Amino acid sequence: MSEAIINERMSDWSIWAGPGQEPPDGDWSCWLFLGGRGAGKTRAGAEWLRTQIEAGARRVALVGPTFSDVREVMISGPSGLLNIGAPARRPKYEASRHRLVWPCGAEGYAFSAEDPDALRGSQFEAAWCDGDRFYWH
Repeated sequence: MSEAIINERMSDWSIWAGPGQEPPDGDWSCWLFLGGRGAGKTRAGAEWLRTQIEAGARRVALVGPTFSDVREVMISGPSGLLNIGAPARRPKYEASRHRLVWPCGAEGYAFSAEDPDALRGSQFEAAWCDGDRFYWH
């Protein structure tokens, strides 16, 4: 078996996903994954967003409680977007712009729940919100 095939299988989330980590079937607009520490919420969210990019989404939002949470968990954490999927298809992070850029041209912008008005006017094809400290009003 070639190294390319091994790498592809190692990054195939459908092989490794645990029970409940796959998105629900059907036409839905919001998926709430509620679980305790270690349930795989971050990995499931990152993998879902990655599949959206691979299916053609070109502008996506990443929203966390703070910019630090987005960067440390959603982007560069062990289950973050910089560490999942085939290495050749992983994004590059532009910290000064709070932006991820994938080789296919897709862009992901980081937002903090501390400044919810920053999302006004932006047009995204998908959004991943992660964190246990969101406050909505």
